[in-house]
Amino acid sequence: LLVPCCLWVPPFVGSAGSLTYIKMEQRPSCKKSCFLSASNFIARNPFKVMFSMLILIILISMAGIFSGSYTLSEQSQYDWDIPDSETSKNLEAIQDAKALASGEQLSRQQKADFPSFFLMYDWGNDESIFTPENVKTICEIEAKFFEPSRYQKVCLINGTSGACQNPEKTVTWVFYGNTDFTCNLLSEAEVNATATVLYQDAIDDTTWEGDGSFFMDSATRTRSPVYTKRTKSQIRLGEPLDGYVSPNRDVLDQQKEYNKFYEDVQSNYFSLFSMKDEFQRSAYREEQSRNGINVAWYSGTLIQIEVSRLIIGDLTLAILSILAVFLWMWYHVKSLWISCFSMMQIVLSLPVTFVIYRNVYQIPYLSAFHFLTIFLVLGIGADDVFVFVDGWRLAKMDALKMTGGNARDPRYLEDRMYAAYARTIEAVFNTSFTTIVAFLATIVSPLLPIQTFGVIAATAIFINFLFVITLTPAIVMTQYIIFQKNGFCGCCKKDDEESENGQVVAVKSAVESKGVKSGKSIQMSRLGSGPTETKELKEDGEPLTDRDGNEHKSEENFLEYISKHYYSPCMRTDIKGWHVVAVGVAIFFLVYGIVGISFAAQLSTPDDATNFLPDDHMFTKATESLEDDYLAGTLDRYVSVDFAFGIAGFDRSGFNRFIPAENRGKVVFQDTFDFYQTQSQIAFNTSCTLARQKGSVDGSDFSTLLHPDPEALLCFYPLFENWFNARNSPETPTSTTRTKFFTELQLYRNTTTSDGLSNADKQRLIGFIDGQLKFVLIETTSSLKQNSATKNKAKLKDTYTDLAGEMSSMMPTDSNSVFAAGSEFTEVTTEEGIVTGFFQGLAIVFPVAFVVLIIATHNILVSMYAILSIGFIVSCVLGLIKMAGGALGISESVAGVIVIGFSVDYVIHLGHMFVVAYHEEKIAPHLGRFTFAAETMAGTVIAGGITTLGAALPLFGCQLTFFPDMGALMATTIAFSLCYSIGFFMAILLLIGPDGDFTDLLWFAKLCGIGHWFGEAHSNEKSKKMESKEQIDRVA
Repeated sequence: LLVPCCLWVPPFVGSAGSLTYIKMEQRPSCKKSCFLSASNFIARNPFKVMFSMLILIILISMAGIFSGSYTLSEQSQYDWDIPDSETSKNLEAIQDAKALASGEQLSRQQKADFPSFFLMYDWGNDESIFTPENVKTICEIEAKFFEPSRYQKVCLINGTSGACQNPEKTVTWVFYGNTDFTCNLLSEAEVNATATVLYQDAIDDTTWEGDGSFFMDSATRTRSPVYTKRTKSQIRLGEPLDGYVSPNRDVLDQQKEYNKFYEDVQSNYFSLFSMKDEFQRSAYREEQSRNGINVAWYSGTLIQIEVSRLIIGDLTLAILSILAVFLWMWYHVKSLWISCFSMMQIVLSLPVTFVIYRNVYQIPYLSAFHFLTIFLVLGIGADDVFVFVDGWRLAKMDALKMTGGNARDPRYLEDRMYAAYARTIEAVFNTSFTTIVAFLATIVSPLLPIQTFGVIAATAIFINFLFVITLTPAIVMTQYIIFQKNGFCGCCKKDDEESENGQVVAVKSAVESKGVKSGKSIQMSRLGSGPTETKELKEDGEPLTDRDGNEHKSEENFLEYISKHYYSPCMRTDIKGWHVVAVGVAIFFLVYGIVGISFAAQLSTPDDATNFLPDDHMFTKATESLEDDYLAGTLDRYVSVDFAFGIAGFDRSGFNRFIPAENRGKVVFQDTFDFYQTQSQIAFNTSCTLARQKGSVDGSDFSTLLHPDPEALLCFYPLFENWFNARNSPETPTSTTRTKFFTELQLYRNTTTSDGLSNADKQRLIGFIDGQLKFVLIETTSSLKQNSATKNKAKLKDTYTDLAGEMSSMMPTDSNSVFAAGSEFTEVTTEEGIVTGFFQGLAIVFPVAFVVLIIATHNILVSMYAILSIGFIVSCVLGLIKMAGGALGISESVAGVIVIGFSVDYVIHLGHMFVVAYHEEKIAPHLGRFTFAAETMAGTVIAGGITTLGAALPLFGCQLTFFPDMGALMATTIAFSLCYSIGFFMAILLLIGPDGDFTDLLWFAKLCGIGHWFGEAHSNEKSKKMESKEQIDRVA
């Protein structure tokens, strides 16, 4: 655990290797001490470390089962809400006020929008759908909805009778006039008579859509004679449910009741249409028909149930990701032992993460969306393993030099483990830390799922880092001891560095001739800040050989071979002093990056509502059909907005944002609100007129702000005024006494009248609570459809806000609390919050990434190249989204943060090795440093990219569109990250440099005249030992 702390020790306090700027030849740095202690402990106790870590991980994972750490939270409609936004508070304040005013005795008299149920029928023949046989079939289909006994607990109540309201917008009710669902075969004359009335109603209602046109398809009015090939039904449920005061109180409990009812309905329809799910194919993706009628149905609650079902199925594809990563890891590391246990540690890091998330962080919110982190962890965790395993492979030669060529020296394994540990841990830490910060940047997002996703992903990456510096070295060491050193079961080849009696004769003599010390002095050579004496073997160019004179060569896998023999020479192609390939690569990616920036700058929120279901899903086609295939026929498809008078706000005291559906808060009323004042009454009445006369916004179906249907404006005051005058003439509401005014208003509210307002309507609009008038409302329905573009709904929101301001200015100063609220306004706020949170995250991540790059490379110029490359990667990914016609939605916002994490990984790995080439390998010219970085790290970077790509591929087989979108974005991110890291970034390093210590932190210190603070003399002494440019060029 001390290792991460020591990694951040500033360079002037004593950092690792030749980067140390203070003379400390006799005293090891903090970082080296940590590395040495950890690596020696693992090298001496590999089996103890490995099995104790595995047991600990398994125990923690099992503890998560008993503690419920993996249990998903109850999902609700508030999960993607921004609770602190004014739009959310205003909407819930009105909902709570309505419920309090209605009282518990009027439960289920409010129309519940979310659980509304639609049935759509499409008659394939080119004739009227209204035939006796078809009407009978439709009746039988609709009967299945009313069949569950739970319907009586969720139905919309008639405020007068107290019974379930008649489903007047169903085909069954229109043709049979009842809901006993005997579904007798009607005569053709009966059916034609009813159909004729509907057709006539649809033809006459040309200004707005009346009851008849509700049942007609969009082409009805253009046919002669008039007929419809489609029809539909709508069934409304009520809220709040019995025993609940408000729809937004105890939301989860009420939602469970709706879910239970709809699960019964779904079971009925699955049985009626013989529907069955197949592997990765929902039954809803097949068209359903009965007696020649194509049938589709839709409900917000059913969508929620379906999404939960599909998520579970989609996440099973994580098994394919695990298998793909495992096979690639096995191929790359050439060890089944390492592959099996490494995959085990990667997969188990997620349960450990959830245990910490739930029990340490004490965050209760967990959704299936969070399990997407498995696809990220597979790629990042495997990449970390590759870095260490490749470091272990490369450390063979370093260890042989330290032990004088004796592979059976007791210190050989310790030296090799130390060399691998020191070579890889800093690079892994830097990439892990930057990726963690990238995910933690999502904390600034106002959306709970995205915010907590970042926390879980960051924790998972940190856990993987801890495993890589503890468990992975032990796994690699035990694999070496069992299979390579001892040749377990005789089936594995012993390590080729060992010969008879463990001696490498030529190496030993070469080392002795150089006077290399053994024993303790070798250990001090590792610990000291200066270069080790064994490095001189390389300076003389004398290769290590075995007793037969054969050179020892580091093992090369396929990607390392490609990097060394094809990628590096190709990039270094020299024609008349110009590296033409590198120049071409740099120019191409520079231009493409600029184009990417121009397109990324045009990204905005999506025009359409976010839909996670596939295009061929019944619910997707049903929502589109409701908008495109029918005369609107109902106000439900348009944006509804309420104006509230007398409500001061919404108090969220005691609300836990991590349990979004519980204790949402309570309404706060304006104590000084006085509706009796003449100015208040006149202003309220004028407000109704203003709302009706206001012009429309872009995208509206009509020229006015409100829908032309008379029911689009529910304003009680003119009706109350007429009722009052008829009873109390010559008195008027403005001239009567205060006591009589409120008495008459309350009487009107509770009396059944014939003015078009039901008792339930008046209960909502006239807010008497405990005998006192607390608020009044104006309910409106705009002329803008709910599926309109976000930008148009944002304009509508602004128009209503301005109109509420006008209304407020007309009210008395002590009663001027007026605002407008609607559910679509909260959606606008959510989508705006996605964009805001995304760009705030970028603003956090880029500076942090730049700081990490400086610490990792100790070079300002290299860090600037790297941050430019990262910026181009992010811009190209986002720009490609725009080129493809996409927008900045939920998937893109999450992916945008992932882009930074992945792009930083690859750039830091390569930049770190470029700097190591100078400070530890003493290669000063940038050509040699490029060659070193390309040949030692390019293969590992590509392997990591392939792993993440393999983890992302199964996402394309998921049903929920979020996962294929995420898979495409991950694949695009990997592609651009690899191209810009091994292409643009490396090309710039090859072409421009820097050479030597130019733009190093020490270089800047000397430039400022404070080089002696950082051990300038020591640095100069070290630089004298640097190889000449000519020698490096020959090596390259």
